Amino acid sequence: QMLFDTNAVKMQRFTAEIMNLRKTYPVFTTSDLGGSNLDGLLKRLKLTSPGSGTTDFNVIAIANFQTTPTPASIDPQFHTTGTWYEYFNRDSLNVTNVNAAISLLPGEFRLYTSKRLASPRASRLTPYWRVNSVPTANESPVADGGVSASVIAFPNPSANEVLIDVYGSHVGQVSIRLIDLNGREVGLRLFDKREQLERVRLDVSGLGAGMYYLHVAQGAHAEVLTLVKQ
Repeated sequence: QMLFDTNAVKMQRFTAEIMNLRKTYPVFTTSDLGGSNLDGLLKRLKLTSPGSGTTDFNVIAIANFQTTPTPASIDPQFHTTGTWYEYFNRDSLNVTNVNAAISLLPGEFRLYTSKRLASPRASRLTPYWRVNSVPTANESPVADGGVSASVIAFPNPSANEVLIDVYGSHVGQVSIRLIDLNGREVGLRLFDKREQLERVRLDVSGLGAGMYYLHVAQGAHAEVLTLVKQ
């Protein structure tokens, strides 16, 4: 089941990268978490090296754990102005205001460091356009295989109905399968996709409460989402 759930595999790889950072850089085991905010669904983890100065190695991690399909803004509270580096996507950010809000999509997170680190050992670990990402007019989500595609499901958890947005360049049949934790298919929906973004309504009122896998296949691309039935 873990091998079937591609999101679980990605999480395993992310966890391995974080553990490697903890082993390699002392700041990731610091006890100085001042300025962190781990309450609620918008979280900030602020890691400060002992005796921190402008030349020391510091870390800011921010994440949006909301499930509503809209972006949210987080105050990163960077330690200093200057250049910060996102570990996973390798972008740099010129910080002129340490409290300038950063917008994150649901399910999106970023790991900023005050010094550029070596690239992640595993490839394709960019934490963007994941389960709850929403394409904008000027952006296109890109799947692992380089195919322009993305799927979101909301509300999640849900008691009665789930809306599934299927985004991508594929035109043709799309299959949506619900799989329970025992690997049994408990629901199937097929439809012809004609537009870049199609929305499908899925009735889950007849399912028992618990966690399910939502397998969405469009052309050569497939994604597996985790769905919680209330």
